[in-house]
Amino acid sequence: MEPSIENVKTIISYIPYFEDNNNDIAVVISMGKTSYIQYDENFEQFIHEVYQSQILMPNYVEYLAFYEKYQDDYIPLIESADFDTLRAILTGYIEQEKIHEGLWRRAYEEDIFLYLLKAFKKLYDAQK
Repeated sequence: MEPSIENVKTIISYIPYFEDNNNDIAVVISMGKTSYIQYDENFEQFIHEVYQSQILMPNYVEYLAFYEKYQDDYIPLIESADFDTLRAILTGYIEQEKIHEGLWRRAYEEDIFLYLLKAFKKLYDAQK
């Protein structure tokens, strides 16, 4: 079954969390010569809810290839995106953390998650 806008109901509840600029969502943990990023509990819960929402798009790389010119700045695209485009962008940020540690932190600092959630909410509210 294809995900629908109803699937975003839980994750859009995180808008206030992302609007609060006082959150320090991650700390770098050093262990000798290695280090890793540890995200705070609320942020980890958000990521869990994204996975649970079943809106992630398995073919996001192919889908976003069409929007390559936005690769360095998705915000203009987010503001006018449809549901599938928002899903693809969100999936990209969620999945790429595995390759680019710290991407979630950067996306948080640049308000990418906030823009995405507000765009999902706009679509959600419009379908009511």
